[in-house]
Amino acid sequence: MPLKPSFSTQRLHVAPWPATRGTYGRQQLVTELRSILTANVLKFLPEPLQFQDSQSTIEDWIDARNAESDVLSVRTLEDKALVGLLILAQFESPDISLEVHLGYLFGETAWGKGYATELITGLVAWFRAQGTPAHLWGGVETANPASAKVLRKAGLQSDPTHSNDETEMFKLVI
Repeated sequence: MPLKPSFSTQRLHVAPWPATRGTYGRQQLVTELRSILTANVLKFLPEPLQFQDSQSTIEDWIDARNAESDVLSVRTLEDKALVGLLILAQFESPDISLEVHLGYLFGETAWGKGYATELITGLVAWFRAQGTPAHLWGGVETANPASAKVLRKAGLQSDPTHSNDETEMFKLVI
């Protein structure tokens, strides 16, 4: 079951990205991602999300994200500027109907504005509104305490049984 949430918060609109909607939409996305996917943004992401900065690798990066997860663009309501991405990957679980690992990233110009907390809080609200039992998971590199703070503010709790020295895992049962 593909996850295609679409929701708005006070300052953000979140919707499926235009990666597969025609040449123009994809080219616009590639252009927008060039300014967002900087070394500073990518450094805390898992190895599969890394790439060398060239247009062909951005296109490969888009294809890889589409193959493994549902990706949503995060745009400001004010000017529709792409400021980040929300990545949702579903996993099979015999115990619950929906198990989702969430990841997000924001361009450097969006840092320090509270967008991440607003995004994850909005996502949690969207899941609650669906009325479907779900487990939301988020992993944070231990060197990235700001991201851990975002997940805690949105109601996720640290799960020591799934954490290790490099990654702290967070979980929310809905």
